[in-house]
Amino acid sequence: MKKYQSKTIHIGNMGEHLIASMLSQHCIVRDVSQGKDTGIDLYCEILKKDSLELTLHFFCQVKTYPKILVSPTRNPASVL
Repeated sequence: MKKYQSKTIHIGNMGEHLIASMLSQHCIVRDVSQGKDTGIDLYCEILKKDSLELTLHFFCQVKTYPKILVSPTRNPASVL
């Protein structure tokens, strides 16, 4: 029997991985298991660049859309 995954779950996973890869330049990013829908997708801890000491932490909820929306005047990474 073939296994299928819903398109919305697939799009959500892609969005989470994209944001996690962007944030990983500045912090440690930990996955939150998808078994419980708490609204939190990523748990992040900010690193001090010089000592790699973990400082502040924050939670991240990622919202996705099936199409890529690009602003001609704003770099998506600029929110970091």
